[in-house]
Amino acid sequence: MSLKRLTRVKCVPQKDIEALQQHGVYTSKDFLSKSPLELMTVLGYSYSQLQALIITISKASAPHGQNALSLYEGGKKCVPTSLHRLDSLLRGGLPSGMITEISGPPGCGKTQFCVTVAVVTALSAGQNVAYIDTEGAFSAERLVEIAKYRHPNSSSSEHLLALASRVHVFTEMTCDILLERLAQLEEIIVDKKIRLVIVDSIASLVRKEFNTSSKKGVADRAALLNTQAARLKYVAESFKIPILVTNQITTKVSHDQEEDSIVTVALGNSWSHAVNTRLLMQYREGNMRTVTVSKSPLCDMISFVVSIENEGLILDNDKTDKLVTDEEKKDPQRISLAVHSTMNPHTLSSRV
Repeated sequence: MSLKRLTRVKCVPQKDIEALQQHGVYTSKDFLSKSPLELMTVLGYSYSQLQALIITISKASAPHGQNALSLYEGGKKCVPTSLHRLDSLLRGGLPSGMITEISGPPGCGKTQFCVTVAVVTALSAGQNVAYIDTEGAFSAERLVEIAKYRHPNSSSSEHLLALASRVHVFTEMTCDILLERLAQLEEIIVDKKIRLVIVDSIASLVRKEFNTSSKKGVADRAALLNTQAARLKYVAESFKIPILVTNQITTKVSHDQEEDSIVTVALGNSWSHAVNTRLLMQYREGNMRTVTVSKSPLCDMISFVVSIENEGLILDNDKTDKLVTDEEKKDPQRISLAVHSTMNPHTLSSRV
């Protein structure tokens, strides 16, 4: 059932929308889940008037059939990352209508990737970005710094103010507030003409708020993640825009003494199925990082090297791409993950 907001359904009177909102009815799904008696009581409608409204909302919310040509044309509207090798592999950049996830250990550069893409979208393409920050990691100073180094001839105060005005930042520090913000994305996208939505990070709040040592905690967390995924997928598909999220890693302890514990991308299989494209960022020496396309409907599994510079993430053209081994392709959930240590980087097996 559609998550379309009633404010975006034509021919629904404003007074009816306000009356419904007072009773917790915001979306088409909320409306169509209510009984006729409940709706007649709230709206003061006769049965025939209510049936006409139900038909109007049902038609507006029903998915429209698409042919392969329209899907192909829509798929061309990607958002470039400025990493030309990645953009080439993904047929132009972050795919529209899909969720792209970048995962990796703490401090490896996931937020740097997000801020770089935000600068490219806002300054180079002149389009608006919704940046949802759940870790307090967003830095306006870093955004401006990347813009200055990337566009030294356009680093006047006027250009930088234009850049800053196109990146709309929302800081959400609890799961409930984040869920509420995701429910408002429709209005935000329409009102501010958003071309890209970034959520940095999708994992931090649920990992802090839910106790996964109990079955109830696991079930509640999975239910919340499914709701978040559904809302993100809905806006991605409805508005034909990319969604970029960051994820964390965790250690999965093996109960089999013959098997080693493994480092794995957080949030489990339910969330993994919601992600269309998964990028994995790993530590190398110094400011170098390896980015692996570990899941994508558009390309094979492949790795390439980037560096974190003043101008954000830069592709290292001196390092050749590395195809994932045949052994890893047999089990695409397994690749090696370099985890940063204060002593020395070390490599562990990862299931992604």
